[in-house]
Amino acid sequence: MPYFDKFPVIEYDMNKDDNFTLVTDLFVRYRLTDEVKNEGSLYYNYDIKDWDTPELLANKLYDDPHLYWVILRMNNIVNVNENWPKTQRQFNKFVDNKYQGKALMVSGMDTSDFTIGEDVATIEGYLSLEDFFDTTADAEPRLKYERSDVENYMVQEEIDNPATGIISSIDKTNFNIGSKTNPTHKVVITEADGTFTSGDVITGRNSNTTATIVSAVANTDADHHFEDEDDNYVDADDTTRYRTVTNRVYEDEKNETKRNIKILHPRYLNSVVSDFESIIERS
Repeated sequence: MPYFDKFPVIEYDMNKDDNFTLVTDLFVRYRLTDEVKNEGSLYYNYDIKDWDTPELLANKLYDDPHLYWVILRMNNIVNVNENWPKTQRQFNKFVDNKYQGKALMVSGMDTSDFTIGEDVATIEGYLSLEDFFDTTADAEPRLKYERSDVENYMVQEEIDNPATGIISSIDKTNFNIGSKTNPTHKVVITEADGTFTSGDVITGRNSNTTATIVSAVANTDADHHFEDEDDNYVDADDTTRYRTVTNRVYEDEKNETKRNIKILHPRYLNSVVSDFESIIERS
């Protein structure tokens, strides 16, 4: 029995033109009572396997894939994409998409900020020159010049193979586990080109903010937060800090918490299905 087959139909003006069409009334919802879901003798626990889907699991346990809704209702699952654990392949794709780019842990960014969306590059540094500086008169090939405002020019010394990218996010949390007075912050770079190396200085094209790279890793493996032995969030330099949780580990642990579900014993299935049908028919 497909889940929606028993739902009532209603007339609905889909195009707001007074032409009504019969559609399934999706606002009618059937919920298993808390007594059923919490009564230990009515269900058993099951760990979802990587290949399990609600339909495959219903077919395996109840010999009917259309009874997937019993499993979902038993576990208060409304959105399968959000509440059902991802397969390893789905998980890897999800993490790679959510945490794109390079994560740079930087120091020396206390008094100013980069701008989200601005270009950054590793450089030797900027020198501010008065506007009487004649850029055309200097033939030094390793210098290039940019007009920064009406009165000043900026001169930038190029380095070999500078790394470039675009700022996508900035986290001013202190990620320095050794010191609160010398904090490091996380700057995420997308469209990275070249190699960002510890000790390099990055500079924002628009903000002129500079920061020194302490470390650079794929954003998927960057620090997400820090925890004590009781899994409470703590500061990086907290003496109770027990472990560092990366973005990938954080998402993996969230995904794993969704694996253990309640399965209604097959001997109670007919009663629940009959109850569902009678409620829907009365709606």
